[in-house]
Amino acid sequence: MNSETPQDSFQRITEWAPTPSVDLLETLAAVEAFFNRYVVFSNRAQSPVIALWVLHAWAKDAFDYTPYLHIHSPEKRCGKTLVLDLLGLLVPDPWPVVGPSEAVLFRAIDANAPTLLLDEVDTIFKERDEKSEGLRGILNAGFKRNGSVPRCVGQGHEVKNFSVFCPKVLAGIGRLPDTVADRSIPITLSRKTRQDPVERFRLRRVIAESEELRARLQNWSTSAFVIEELRNAEPAMPSELGDRQADVTEPLVAIADLAGGDWPERARNALLELYASHRDPESDGVRLLRDIKTILQSQNLTRIKTSVLIEALFEIEESPWAGFWEPEWKRGNTKGPAQRLAAILKPFGMTPKTLKFADETEAKGYSESAFEDSWTRYT
Repeated sequence: MNSETPQDSFQRITEWAPTPSVDLLETLAAVEAFFNRYVVFSNRAQSPVIALWVLHAWAKDAFDYTPYLHIHSPEKRCGKTLVLDLLGLLVPDPWPVVGPSEAVLFRAIDANAPTLLLDEVDTIFKERDEKSEGLRGILNAGFKRNGSVPRCVGQGHEVKNFSVFCPKVLAGIGRLPDTVADRSIPITLSRKTRQDPVERFRLRRVIAESEELRARLQNWSTSAFVIEELRNAEPAMPSELGDRQADVTEPLVAIADLAGGDWPERARNALLELYASHRDPESDGVRLLRDIKTILQSQNLTRIKTSVLIEALFEIEESPWAGFWEPEWKRGNTKGPAQRLAAILKPFGMTPKTLKFADETEAKGYSESAFEDSWTRYT
């Protein structure tokens, strides 16, 4: 039975201090410089995170999680394929692929655990069909070391669990499905201009230039000391990261801590900056919770009638409620908007109740106390 207290755990984590590695410092700097020579990054936090990600791919045996890199842009010709080409020169066992079938993907990962470089991922998830759902399942499971998918094989349809854990880069235009994005570090690229100071990428020349750097990465990853240090690492993660974000990015922070120098601070700041600049749009439910909180607090109310709440929601110009419900409300159909409001709030544990108000009338409405737990958790 584990008798360790939270205080003991915190002390153990904060006391973990790896010996800084001069060679690792030089290798990280060289990998970052390699990408900066050819790629126009739209954010200064992107190149150090990519450099750390490359090293994590070589040391994947030390970690329980792997963060996906989501290389994306709003339009074509922003450098996504270039980043994939550069990654392919440095990562272990690169597997560049476009549009793989589900069967090809889980069999190849189970057999070889490559570094998957998946291009045009937006075309896979354009339609929600059987193929895209199967691939989504592989990506949802494959960020954890024990991640696997069960599939029937052979004439006897025997069920076999296929391992789908491996480092993955997903490149494409636009957004990923929410469950896959939750496992990914967002790297948003912009189209370069003629004034951007980067070298032109020539594959034959760059292959030759990358060989020495790749050899350094391989030598570093074959050190039993390095793998053991990283396997035992418990780096302090920024509290601003969500639980899933902290889990998947811990390998990068562990490598930064092992390197020493300014990398521990750079890594943490870079991750916070990338996630902060790429927040997912709020769901209707979270937006509604936030707007109700604003209404109740601005009017100093502890309870509110459903009809009054709906009309107050219409007044919030930057929110969608007027467009959703106001035309119907003005035609006299007050029941429809009230039911849809209740439907959005129900998953958060709230339902309208008959309440007594200051004017001594009773009406359906909501009390402030019913929202407090959800406000704490979601807003």
